[in-house]
Amino acid sequence: MNLIQRSQKMIDELGVTVTAFCRNIGISPSYFYYVKNGKMELSKEVSDRLTEYLNKYGF
Repeated sequence: MNLIQRSQKMIDELGVTVTAFCRNIGISPSYFYYVKNGKMELSKEVSDRLTEYLNKYGF
């Protein structure tokens, strides 16, 4: 499961908004959706932050 799929799983299971999730990671919701829809790739920095955040909460 890739980072975006793991992120979406966390969003769905916890019922948080994409906006709140992205604010905690430090990215914009539009960036999240661009990556989710395959229009952009995650940068190394964002990928690292996202991995750390998801691991912190067990996703």
